[in-house]
Amino acid sequence: MKKKILIIDDDKSMRMLLSHVLEHNYVVYSIKSAKEAIGWMHQGNLPDLIITDANMPEMDGIDFVDYIKGSLLFSRIPIIILSSLEKSSDRLQFYNRGVDQFIGKPFDPSELESRISYLLAS
Repeated sequence: MKKKILIIDDDKSMRMLLSHVLEHNYVVYSIKSAKEAIGWMHQGNLPDLIITDANMPEMDGIDFVDYIKGSLLFSRIPIIILSSLEKSSDRLQFYNRGVDQFIGKPFDPSELESRISYLLAS
């Protein structure tokens, strides 16, 4: 059975690109906002891994990660931040909150798939 990956990004073209890259090996769900994703997950949809942007309207990546990692239901789901943030301090802020991986945009699809495989095998 294929593992389930949830992609959260307000940029439709990024969601489409990630879906295209990953749909051969995974079941991919694509949602445009962190708030929508939380609602979807509370309906009983539990992904094996989450890929999310850091900068989103309504609820940004920091607040989303805090919510997920602070939840008894969702805290064990690995999270990859895929973002154009470049400063080390930005990345550390996410790592200090429990993010498993941080990948900069633009990204190498092979590197992304490798990191996903590693996290799902852990």
